[in-house]
Order: sequence, then structure tokens, then C-alpha cells
Amino acid sequence: MRTAPDVLWVWLALPLLAALGLAVAVLLAPGRPLPRHERASLLALACCCGLLVNFALGILMSGLRWVLVVDCALAAAALTWALDRHRAALQEVLAIGWARWLLAAALLLVLAGPILFQPLQDWDARAIWFFSAKRIYFGDGLGAGPTDWTLPAYGFSHADYPKLMPLLAAQFADAWGLWNEYIPKASLLVLLAPVVVGLLGLSERIGPRLMLLIGVLLLTPGALVWNGYADAYLCLYAVLSMLYFARWLSTKAPLNLALGVAFMGVAVNLKNEGALLVACLAVCLAAWLATSRDARAALAWRGWPAGVWIALALPWIGFAGWALIKQQWHLVNDMQLGAGSLLRLWQRLLEGQLGPVAKALLVRGDAGKSALLLLVTAVLVRLLKVPVPATAWFPAAVAALYAAGMFAVYLSTPHDVTWHLATSAERTMLLAAFGFLGSTFLVLEALQSRDPAPAGSVEQTGLQT
Repeated sequence: MRTAPDVLWVWLALPLLAALGLAVAVLLAPGRPLPRHERASLLALACCCGLLVNFALGILMSGLRWVLVVDCALAAAALTWALDRHRAALQEVLAIGWARWLLAAALLLVLAGPILFQPLQDWDARAIWFFSAKRIYFGDGLGAGPTDWTLPAYGFSHADYPKLMPLLAAQFADAWGLWNEYIPKASLLVLLAPVVVGLLGLSERIGPRLMLLIGVLLLTPGALVWNGYADAYLCLYAVLSMLYFARWLSTKAPLNLALGVAFMGVAVNLKNEGALLVACLAVCLAAWLATSRDARAALAWRGWPAGVWIALALPWIGFAGWALIKQQWHLVNDMQLGAGSLLRLWQRLLEGQLGPVAKALLVRGDAGKSALLLLVTAVLVRLLKVPVPATAWFPAAVAALYAAGMFAVYLSTPHDVTWHLATSAERTMLLAAFGFLGSTFLVLEALQSRDPAPAGSVEQTGLQT
């Protein structure tokens, strides 16, 4: 492994990623000075949109080198346009404050160690995500044709799974000119960057509440952050999508809508469970907008900046492209979803398997613990008579609906339920756990805002910078 060049390439990839999505962030900058946490949100939006642009190009084009050339050309064009026409907005995107820059760099550097210096060794990483990446690398993109992807010998690799992470891993290997068990994992660090910056955009001050959320979200998954699995990244992007959608419902700010869509867009292109997340978000958003007159004001779409419309469209270019490729290549999912799923679900309910499934999903995983923590926090806030905005419960509503969806998935699986639960329950329910934690964060935010921070406290010191 060429340690120094490899690490250098990772840090060069991050500004390229941000520049790719820069136009969306610049178009959403309001033309007035912003608080530093909102500037961090703009930077996170640029990074997310950069990921989505790169994925769309990788799906639509053949030749990994050509994708990189177009990436660089688009990034250079966006940067030139911003410097020429929107210099003030560009400064807003980058001026997130020294404290946030240092904290983001520290978090990425800490996690860079296990990500870059531990080889691929776990089953899903080697046999699914990075096996797909290896096939993209040696096939010079997805254009190799259906024969290679539909060979029966490769049935273990779930060829129908979304390709955002494998494509990114293949691009790193192609840029460096070789494949090994380390270089492609740089894609995980690039995927982590928008998450870290997005977390720093959630709160005006870098106080205990935000640091607790960051610590829990980044540390709870443990090895899933660096071993090459996609589950932790799906969950991180999902919870940020929930939180920014909740912000949009309460503030009506188009920036928060664009962020919610962008984080959701990355999630839906990471794993098949992302489609369930989109369905849950859509149901909860529709319910919120239908029952709240105040929330419906957020749908004043005639006043949305162009950046919102671009953010709304970007996730579905790569998603639709991959869906079309799957249809042409006749790639099917092993869950065999359809009318037969309902029959299997009903049969297992009659067999009394709801109890064991509930125990595995809620007790063995972290979803039950997170829901209990949210309940305790809600009781505390109730006893203190602190008003909590209804939107604080939005992530929990999405998480509960997602958990119900996962119950249905496990009860309708064509595989042995016990085996399916033993191999994946803790990973798949992590998203629901993060959703409950998101609501806990918003409830604590209401509790903290009840009393202003005393003079000289951390919240009023330089960490706000």
C-alpha cells in the first residue's frame, strides 16, 4: 500500500466533491450574511449534490476516466461561475468558522485511520459492495453489459443492489491505477464528509447537545463505519434527512428542504432499504402537511430558488438510470417482493412469529433503547412544562413507520426468518434507532432553549465561531 499518495488523494477528492455540487449551494445562498451553522449546511448540501452528480455521470457514461474528466470539468466550471458571478455566496459556503473546520477535520482524521488502514475482510463488504466495485473497476464502468452481471456464479453478490458506493470505490481504484484491499475504502471517508459537515450545521452553537448527537451517531455503529458495509452510511444520511425535513416544516426555509432531499437522495442510492425510507418520509410529510395549516405554508413552491429544484431532481437521475439498467439486464431482488410476500407475511403471523421478530428487532438491536430514551426525555420535558414543537417528533414518526416496514419485510422474507434476523436485524434497525435519537435531539433542543446560556458558558464562547 502506498500510504502517503493514497491519503493525499482522499483529501484532494473532498474539494472536488464539494465543487461538483457548488452551484446548488450558491443558488440557495440568500445574499445576506448567514449564521455559521447555516453556512455549514450549505457546504454539506454542496457535498451531497456532488455525490449525486458523480453517481448520475457514472450511471449514464461508460469509462471511469471519462467520468473523472467530466467531474473535473463541471467542478471547474461551477467554481469559475461562482467566482465570477456569486463571489459573496461562495464566501458564505466556505466561511463556516474555524471551530467547525477544526472539528470536521478532527472527526474525519480520527475515522480515517480504521477506514484507510484496515483491509476489507467482512463478508458483506467483500462479497457485495466491494465485489461490485471490483467488477465496475475491471469492467471500466457499468457498461460491460448484462452477461458479466447476471452470471449464476455471481448470485451471492446481489447484483441488483444500488451502485453509488461501489462506483465511488471503483473510481478511487481507477484514479490510483490498481485494486487492493485498502484503496477502494477511501470511498467511505468521502461518504462520511457530508455527514460530518451536515451534523455541524444542525445547531447554532457547538455545545454538549450537538456533541452528544455527533458522538452517538458516529460511534454507535462501531465497525460498520469502517469495515465496508453500507448500513451505517444509509442510517447517517437517513437521520440527517429526517432532521432537515423537520427543520423545513418548522422554518419553511428552502435550504432545509434541499438538504432533506439531498441526504435522502444519497440514502436511496446506497441501499434498497433507502426506498422504504423514501416511502416513510413521503407518508409522514404528507400527513404533516395535510393536518397542519402552518406546515402547508412550506409548500409555497413558487418562491423556491432554482437550487431547490435542482436538489429535487438530482437524486432521481442516477436512481432512474440504475432502475432502467436493472430492467434491461433482468436483475431481480432476492426478497421476491410482490403478491407472494403478503401470503408469506400472513402465514407467519398465523404461525405466531410476530413475537420472535419483535424481540429480535426491538430488543437485540438499538431501536428499543433509543425509543425508550426518547420516551424518558419526553416525560422529563412534560414534567418541566417545556413547549416542544410538533416537528420535533417528525424523525420519530418516520422511524416508527420504518420499523413497521421492516417488521413486514422480515415476516415476508422467502428465506428462513431465524437466519435472516440473525444476520441482519441489528444493522437494519439501526436506521430506526437513529430516527428516535433525532427526535431526542430536537426535544432536548427545546429544553435547552427554555433558559439562555449563562454568560461565559461554552455556548457563548468562541465555539460559536
